[in-house]
Amino acid sequence: MPTNRKLIRRSHRTTMTAIQEMELWLGPGDSGSSFESDEHRRTTWFRFRDKLMRQWGQGGRRPCGWWWYESPFRSRRHPGVHEQSILCEFSDALSEDERAELEAFWRKEFERSWAPGFSCYHEGRILTGDDARWAHWLLVISRRRYSTD
Repeated sequence: MPTNRKLIRRSHRTTMTAIQEMELWLGPGDSGSSFESDEHRRTTWFRFRDKLMRQWGQGGRRPCGWWWYESPFRSRRHPGVHEQSILCEFSDALSEDERAELEAFWRKEFERSWAPGFSCYHEGRILTGDDARWAHWLLVISRRRYSTD
């Protein structure tokens, strides 16, 4: 039996490919953007923002989409390895729980570095003493950790 129903296209049915999700998380790949335009990328970010923030916006980290479209900083560039310390020190972007968790993790790693006999493997060498502590602190700050141990 024939029907008179018509397909209605709605913009809220927008999908996001795995490559687009990765670009909103980590930034564009070597082959360039997977989005048609910046406006398309912005629309997709705000459509899937909650999902992406639940997945990647924790532990003092934010996905690239957040840095591009929501960052309180003048420069919309991702700060790289200093992301956690910048968000913690210079903005109110972190929740109190997230800030406390991050500071507790930093404190734990700082205390661990003062244990007797502490050593750290860095750039092909085993370091001890103050050199090991400095290398460890820099590695802790730059490491992409999404949960604490």
